[in-house]
Amino acid sequence: MLGVNARPIVAKVIAPAVRGLARAGVTPDMVTIAGQDNTVGQSIYLLPLNAANQLCVTATSGGGTLTIPEAPGFSLTVNPGQVTFPGGTQTGCVTVTVVHGDGAFGYPPSAPYERIILTVGAWDIAPAWGEQLAPQGRVVLPLTLLPSLMLSVALERVDHGFQSVSAKPCGFMPLRGVHAHPRTWEWAPPSVGMYPKTLPQPVGPNEIGIVKDWHQMIIRWPQYAARGEEHVPPKPQSGPSAEHL
Repeated sequence: MLGVNARPIVAKVIAPAVRGLARAGVTPDMVTIAGQDNTVGQSIYLLPLNAANQLCVTATSGGGTLTIPEAPGFSLTVNPGQVTFPGGTQTGCVTVTVVHGDGAFGYPPSAPYERIILTVGAWDIAPAWGEQLAPQGRVVLPLTLLPSLMLSVALERVDHGFQSVSAKPCGFMPLRGVHAHPRTWEWAPPSVGMYPKTLPQPVGPNEIGIVKDWHQMIIRWPQYAARGEEHVPPKPQSGPSAEHL
């Protein structure tokens, strides 16, 4: 998880796992397998950064590349005029700090953040991310809409919720920890109902309804039913059954 706040811009990288280590040029002594339990003998984190490690930049000068001696291969390049700080100015300093912890809880001491970015698949928006996001902030995360359907979405606040300003297909490893991603890859196949478009059916709270050219399609996963959620039966139909249309 990466958070960017406004006093000054500070990137907080929270609980990077093996994928983050590999990208930083640190070779872990274990291999993780997606969709399986993986035993980790010790905590795996990137080494802490020096809090004084920063780059100052203006619209026309300064900048450079931040590196971490303890993590060969990691770098952050900032060019003049590339960064816009709070208030619209292009003059300021960029500091990078690593925080050890579960990203599901964010990092309250430096909140609120103008941007919160996840590089791991999430099933939902954890409460802490919304609480620590600035009023005009944006959260970017790989979000599982349905089993086997993940989109990278950029969300901004609207009324009492969030609305996407972009959404593109993607694929990421699932979130682990306290708010771990459900093991949807082990879910049983969904049931799909097809009903004549002229006889629309009620769609339950955990069903997906899509109206097509001639039929309404309703998709439901048995895992939801197993949680005791009420299933609304189809309305009585007249004429030929849906299976024969």
